[in-house]
This record gives sequence, structure tokens and C-alpha cells, in this order.
Amino acid sequence: MLDETGNAETAFSLLFKESYPSWFYSINQGATTMWERWDSYTLKDGFHPEGMNSFNHYAYGAIGQWMYERVAGLAPDPEHPGYQHFFVRPLVGGPLTSASATLETGYGKAASRWVLEKGTLELEVEVPPNTTATIEFPNGRDSEKVSAGQHRFVIKM
Repeated sequence: MLDETGNAETAFSLLFKESYPSWFYSINQGATTMWERWDSYTLKDGFHPEGMNSFNHYAYGAIGQWMYERVAGLAPDPEHPGYQHFFVRPLVGGPLTSASATLETGYGKAASRWVLEKGTLELEVEVPPNTTATIEFPNGRDSEKVSAGQHRFVIKM
């Protein structure tokens, strides 16, 4: 929601923050899954005293979807289910200098990978056979529809 309302930098801040509440806070407490509460368990105090201490809770797990679809940029097109057409719209920001995502679709592998170095973004996209993708560039450049194959873009940011 932060990204959708123009607050992507706040989302990145929450992602990389290590104090409570944040994604890394629970990881620093030993988490290997998403917790129902940011503080379901702490090294200092143990389990949260309330009964709701789910240690595999999807509500906070939505960060994964944001990372695949926005940060790496590999997003489905609701008008064309199954990735017959999809979007690549990477969100370059926060402390990240690279991101990637790969998905095995019914048509084959779809992938998005980007690296930012010295103000230049290198974006690589793989589009499976019999599908298309629309690339939405993060620098305001006009979007581009591409067909199956490997595609590489070098973009000044």
C-alpha cells in the first residue's frame, strides 16, 4: 500500500529497518517465517504474553509479493492470466543496487533482473515462448512491449 500511494521509500525503510517494528526485527529475533505480531518472540522477553503468536502468518508475508512484483518488477497482467502477458516494472530505490525474480509459468521461464551501477541501470528480461511483456522503465522512458526471448536494456537514471 505504501508503494501504491507514492511512498515507496517508506516501504524500503520499513523493509531494511532493524528495530521494532520492522521486517528485520523478527529476523534478528531468530525468525525464519513471517509472524502474526512484530514481537511474537524476543530474545530478551521470550514469547509475547498474548495468545496470538502465529509464526507463519500471511498478512505480513505480502512483503514477498511486493519484492517480486515491484522491486524485481515481475508482475502478472490480470487481463491475461497465467503470464500470457505480464509486466516488468522494476522499483529501483532504497539501499538496493540489484534485484531479480524468476517464475516458471505454463509457457516457460519469465525473469526480470536489474543492476544499478554508477547511475546506469542494466535491465534484463526473459519472456517465455508464445507470450509478451510490457516493460515499464523506472526513469520515465516510454514503456515498450516485447515478445518472447531475451531482452537487455541500458538506462541512464
